Amino acid sequence: MHRSRMLSLVAPVLAALACHDATAPRPADPQIRAATRAPRVLATPSTTPQVSAGYGHTCALKTDGTVVCWGSNGNGQTAVPDGLASVAQISAGWFHTCALKTDGTVVCWGYNEEGQVTVPAGLTSVAQVSAGTWHTCVLTEKYSNEMR
Repeated sequence: MHRSRMLSLVAPVLAALACHDATAPRPADPQIRAATRAPRVLATPSTTPQVSAGYGHTCALKTDGTVVCWGSNGNGQTAVPDGLASVAQISAGWFHTCALKTDGTVVCWGYNEEGQVTVPAGLTSVAQVSAGTWHTCVLTEKYSNEMR
């Protein structure tokens, strides 16, 4: 199957999945929302194996909380930092990769021409990380809870 045809089949499914939570009805009263909100707990490595593909590399989160990467390594995007463990989520970008640790901190490696792997000092309480083409974004616990 041609790549463009495959993408045209996958894109609507991904869009529907991404919009699911955003379109769900929510109580109007903030106190009701707060009372019905489940406590936010970071995923544990033992229950969340994951894979993320970048431009020419792929990384996998193993069930023991470690990360393994393979593929193109021209910018260090598959060179997992020594000792990286207790990872809850990974995200592969164009030429870089980021990992969210279970303690809410983020570690990134690879191409850094645009600062995409430079984690801001003091960044903690991260709930999700997403590596893009030339950038990386995080969702913190504070904003994650406010969105519920």
